[in-house]
Amino acid sequence: DKTDMIRDIVLDTMVEIGAPDASFVMTNVLVDTPSDMKLFEKILQTAKRRSALFVPVKLKCDENSMLERVSNADRKEKLKLTDRTKLKFMFEQYDTLPFTHDNTLEIDTGKNEPAESVARIIGYIKQLEQA
Repeated sequence: DKTDMIRDIVLDTMVEIGAPDASFVMTNVLVDTPSDMKLFEKILQTAKRRSALFVPVKLKCDENSMLERVSNADRKEKLKLTDRTKLKFMFEQYDTLPFTHDNTLEIDTGKNEPAESVARIIGYIKQLEQA
């Protein structure tokens, strides 16, 4: 409950005091549940309230690659999931959120280095901004 409250405050703050030219990156693991679809919609509405470009990026990675990476030390430093058992459970129980949006970019991170994925995202956003 506290997480939802904090997230709502952050989203409202982005609209109310965020500089119009500021960009915000939100990272979420969204699965096919009503609550995650609601969160996706909240983030989309926040972008609309800011009159901002909304670019949802779907980062995909196969289960084996994720299981290999999940226990990396850098994930713990960034407060990311590091438990292989929890990750396996997530793969078994959930599908990713099936959303659609005209600006969606999909990247298979299992085939790219992080810097390459970042470059693709930035390049894609620049393309959209120029259109």
